[in-house]
Amino acid sequence: MPDRRPPGRADRSTALSPASHRRLGAAIGTFAVASLFCPPLPGLAQSPAGDPETGRAIAMAVCSNCHLVSAGQRKPALDVVPSFG
Repeated sequence: MPDRRPPGRADRSTALSPASHRRLGAAIGTFAVASLFCPPLPGLAQSPAGDPETGRAIAMAVCSNCHLVSAGQRKPALDVVPSFG
């Protein structure tokens, strides 16, 4: 049986009642207003900037045995690759 409703007319079984439509509008409005007062949360998740001097000291103490970490270093302290097995 063909559908005899005019084109563009909403099916009454899926349409919102006026009361539901008002509640939905109020909820969206409340969310919009509340979002204006929320700080940007991704900015709070970032760690503070590091200290380059501390990082350089850690790299010299830990990494310089196998890697060149400073301009004055000619070669790593170890010439052999450590076994990771």
